[in-house]
Amino acid sequence: MGLFDFLLKKKTKPTVSVSISNNDYSATEQIVKLYNDYNPNKKYTLPRNENYATAAFLRHCQNGKPVGSSLKEYPDYLSRKYKINDPIKYHKCLIDNGFLVEASLPVLLKKYKISEIQDILKSKNIIEKGKKEVLIQKVCENFSIDELNLTKIYIPTEKGIEHLNKFNFIFTLEYLGINPDNYDTFVKLNKLSPLPNDRIWALINCHYMYYSVGKYYGLARNEVLNMAKLLSSENKNKDALYYYINVLYYDTSGLNNSGTVSKKESVLLAPGIVSEICQLKEYFDVDMVRKCYEQSLPHHYLSIQSFNKLIEDILEDKVIDINNYC
Repeated sequence: MGLFDFLLKKKTKPTVSVSISNNDYSATEQIVKLYNDYNPNKKYTLPRNENYATAAFLRHCQNGKPVGSSLKEYPDYLSRKYKINDPIKYHKCLIDNGFLVEASLPVLLKKYKISEIQDILKSKNIIEKGKKEVLIQKVCENFSIDELNLTKIYIPTEKGIEHLNKFNFIFTLEYLGINPDNYDTFVKLNKLSPLPNDRIWALINCHYMYYSVGKYYGLARNEVLNMAKLLSSENKNKDALYYYINVLYYDTSGLNNSGTVSKKESVLLAPGIVSEICQLKEYFDVDMVRKCYEQSLPHHYLSIQSFNKLIEDILEDKVIDINNYC
């Protein structure tokens, strides 16, 4: 069994490593074959996945949405990402199939401003002040939902919530910028753990190895960032911190997607990455820096000692001038 098989089958999140030589011209093709012809460089297009489309629409309606009268009332990502080209029809279909239900009066009134709820009460000469919850209760005591003639909104039913929870991982894909069709293709081609996050981790590893051996260092860096985000979402904070530091390791290397090296003055620290490292500083271990340098990138502006000093200064919230470390 090769290293790549190990990365897929290991239950815990492993440190990413690449065993194919960067000098091997056919290295990227080897990775494609390794993953049963899945190509990380290709954007796959599949028919609409109804489970994903339903989950995405239910999330859109989570806080209550009326059935629209025009396409402009629906977010474009429903068609762009989930292939829901007729959201009005789809909305009605989810109602008919028991995924959405008309919201009760208390839920409906939460969408209104306090002044608007007070106006409703004034229509029956009821003068009331106080918190919104108190005003809503007063309306419910004195009005039926039918006599108010308010625009109906629809919220997920228990069936809808169950479906949303089951396919919630598609929003992790969205957060990581992973095309759901690529995810589905990858899963179908490879025998993987049934756990969505384990599948996502394997997919990210596949992308990372492909970009790394192909010398697409910027894209490889982005996959390391995705690893950090996924681990952080699972509250695996120590592992997440290592991968955020690894992102910084790539950022300070000067390496570009073409394998060329940027000028030293072009090296920048991404504020968002620095912020994530600071937030997780209690989990820092000096061994994390050593593990970064074990990857042996073909070029790096900072020695291991300088990079370690950079991380220490970031953790101490010092003002950073990258030129002092290069």
